[in-house]
Amino acid sequence: MKRIIILSVIFTTLSSTIMAYVPPIINSSILSQKGEFQGAFTYGSSGAEQYLSYAFDESLSVLVNSSFTIDTMYNGSTKRKHFFFEGGFNYGKQAGSWVFTMGGMYGYGQYYTLFSGYDEYNYNSYRFYGLMDFHKFSIQGDIGIKKSFFELVFTHRFAVGYAKVDNPMYPINSSTQSYFEPGITLKAGPGKIKFFTQARLSLPLNDRNYNMNYGAISLGFIVHLGYKADENNY
Repeated sequence: MKRIIILSVIFTTLSSTIMAYVPPIINSSILSQKGEFQGAFTYGSSGAEQYLSYAFDESLSVLVNSSFTIDTMYNGSTKRKHFFFEGGFNYGKQAGSWVFTMGGMYGYGQYYTLFSGYDEYNYNSYRFYGLMDFHKFSIQGDIGIKKSFFELVFTHRFAVGYAKVDNPMYPINSSTQSYFEPGITLKAGPGKIKFFTQARLSLPLNDRNYNMNYGAISLGFIVHLGYKADENNY
C-alpha cells in the first residue's frame, strides 16, 4: 500500500506540472519472431498513450506510437492539449534471452503550450499560451532481457526536434533542439496480457525556446501475441 501511495504522488506531481512538450511514450518493442505483435495501452504524464509493433521476420519490425491529451482547465483557461504520432522501423538480433535492436523514427505533433521570455525593448517578461508544431527525428537502440513472463528493456535514443510557434509576436518562432532520451520499460505477467510501466527522460543537448518536462511515467497493459518462448526463455 505504501508503494502505491508513493507512485501515486509521483505520478500526480508529474502530471500536474505539464505545461508544454512532454517526452512521449517510447516504443520499446524487442520483437524477435516472425508475426510477433505487441500493443500497449497506457496513461501517463503525456496523457493517453498507445504503441503498436509487428515483426515482418526475426529481425525487421515496424513501430507506431501516439499520445494525446484533451483540454485540461486551470483557473478558467486551457492548461494543456496535444497530439503526437510517431512511426518507424527497427532491426534486431536475439542472443539467448537478450535482444538488441537499432532503428529510426519520425514523429509529428501539435502542443498547446506555455511560452515565456523577456522583452529587451520594454524591459519586462511575458508569458502566453500558443500552438507549437513539432517534428521529431530519432535514432533508437534497445537492450532487453526477454522471458515468457517478463521483458525488461533499456532504451537510449538521440533525437532532433524542430518546433515552430504559431504566434508572430513571439521573437523566436522556430527552433531546432537535440535531445538524449533514455528510458526503462517493464512488461510483466502470465499469458498474453501483461502489466506495462515505463519511465523516461528527455535531456536537451542545446538551448531550448519552449517549456518542457524532463521526465515522464506511463502505466497500463500490453498485449503480446505470436511469441513462442523456448525452454531457455522461461
